[in-house]
Amino acid sequence: MRKVLIVLTLVILASCSPTERLARLLERYPIPEKVDTLYTPGETIYRDTVVTKYLPGEVSVESIYIDVPISIPDTFIEASTSTADAIAYLQDNELGLQLIQYDTVIQWKIDSALVFHTDTIIVTKDIPFPVIEEVGTFWKHGFYVLAGLAALILLIVLLRRRR
Repeated sequence: MRKVLIVLTLVILASCSPTERLARLLERYPIPEKVDTLYTPGETIYRDTVVTKYLPGEVSVESIYIDVPISIPDTFIEASTSTADAIAYLQDNELGLQLIQYDTVIQWKIDSALVFHTDTIIVTKDIPFPVIEEVGTFWKHGFYVLAGLAALILLIVLLRRRR
């Protein structure tokens, strides 16, 4: 246990301080003073004044058998619009309806459209970076000498108690 304590003490005393590590990193990779400048040109945006909806085409056929004892000639009735065709027929005792719907795009016009006008926006963010204070060499070396003496005294005390 004593050996672990001694090794741990020496590792802690010999480790690099975070401020020194940060100073070395900032020397290698400096932080720029100003970043994130955004330029957006002025423009007028009109929100949708015409809304469109696409409806796909479809064919539907319905028929029913009618038992008629007399012979009726085949009859067809047809009606057409710009969006669909309908055919009604009576053929071989069968009454049917065929509906053919075309692909259609429906449009609605909105009278009160939203209008936005944006100006040029320039955003500059100042990113502060940490200021590192240099530790004086006297205090730095003095601490290492003092820590080394404390570790040496601890080692001597532990070795004398062992005997």
